[in-house]
Amino acid sequence: KPAQLFFGSVNMGGSTQLKFGLPESAPVTITIYDLRGRVVNQLVNSVLNAGYYSIPLDNLMGAGMYITRFTAGSKSMTEKVMIQR
Repeated sequence: KPAQLFFGSVNMGGSTQLKFGLPESAPVTITIYDLRGRVVNQLVNSVLNAGYYSIPLDNLMGAGMYITRFTAGSKSMTEKVMIQR
């Protein structure tokens, strides 16, 4: 399991993934917004065990720029994500 909470996006070889790690079990939500603030997709809304996770985004959304909101327990992080085709 990871030593600390982390969240980020990785774009390799034309594939975009969200990667995150939980040092302990926690309720997690990951919500994707368009640039106007509208919810596009809620990827996760459940309690997850400690560990490393990866979610491929390419088949879930069209090309474009999105805002991801990641919440685990009482901590939240926001990041822009670009999906290219």
